[in-house]
Amino acid sequence: MTTNLLDDLNFATACWVAFAGFLRLGEFTYKTEDLSIRSIFSATKLTRSDVRFSPSLDHAQLTLKRSKTDRRHEGVQIILAKTGDGACPVDALRKLLLLDPRGPDALLFSFGRRLFSRNNFLSTLSTKLRTLGIPTHGYSGHSFRKGAAQYAHDSGILDD
Repeated sequence: MTTNLLDDLNFATACWVAFAGFLRLGEFTYKTEDLSIRSIFSATKLTRSDVRFSPSLDHAQLTLKRSKTDRRHEGVQIILAKTGDGACPVDALRKLLLLDPRGPDALLFSFGRRLFSRNNFLSTLSTKLRTLGIPTHGYSGHSFRKGAAQYAHDSGILDD
């Protein structure tokens, strides 16, 4: 698989997981300084070992080791349900781990030739939106979390 295709796979999977898991951008992107001390990175950021699939493959569990609302840094378990459609986070994660195999301590998401940073992620998002003819204004680092919350509210899943 080419670097461009792997980048697309990592990007798409990150989008589907971020939306389904109500993730903040900083919870699945990385800074250069995050990678400087590997032990700290592994203890605080998403790695491949933070994904677990249920035996029936009807859901996946994502372990966030650190979250903005996790003041005690105990970690947060996020359940990602299988949706059975083209944007299924469970199927996307399975495909990512199969087609882009890396060790358990590897970054969960990555770009082949550049850091999977907030800026690079947002730049890729803008490029893909423009390619689709979608205006980029109104899309930010909060779009996945806010969009997921709005979708859940509109669907009657959340009251507030």
